[in-house]
Amino acid sequence: MKSLRVMVVAILFASGPAAWGAPVAEPSAGQAGPRNQELERKIMANLLTDQELKNNHLEVTVEGTTVTLKGKVDSDSERARAARLAQMDGITVVHDQLEVGSQGVEEAVTDAAITTKLRAQFLADETLRRAHISVSTNNGVVTLKGVAPSRAAHTKAVDLASHSSGVTRVEDRLQKPSP
Repeated sequence: MKSLRVMVVAILFASGPAAWGAPVAEPSAGQAGPRNQELERKIMANLLTDQELKNNHLEVTVEGTTVTLKGKVDSDSERARAARLAQMDGITVVHDQLEVGSQGVEEAVTDAAITTKLRAQFLADETLRRAHISVSTNNGVVTLKGVAPSRAAHTKAVDLASHSSGVTRVEDRLQKPSP
């Protein structure tokens, strides 16, 4: 009986704290959380400081050496760019679950198409034809620069840009006409 008791104690002692009912912390459990959060912050900072991606709604999740990207981007090139920016030291796999296209828009309207359409509308309009207005578009945000020849031309240019398909916002940097 004594040898059986010694054997049970030896087995329990060799098994460690788990056999005694004591909780055992996994060695990487406490370290993975802060490391994952730090990598998530770094990747998100990369995405938010990129000119093409900063206006998109993206989500970054890091688990160990794997990063998952979710959200919407405007084009396939932005999708590839986001995946490249997520690759950094400590990341071995990038799961790209990004969708391409704008939410609520039936067909994708590119920035170049918006700019071209607005320039054509400005040329077709008698009031805006001779105005020196430059149009640029980035992620659906139209920027108008230059000089409008009159208040009516200024108002018309901003109105045309505001109501064009695919435009999310207009940045009016036009110089006001002199009174």
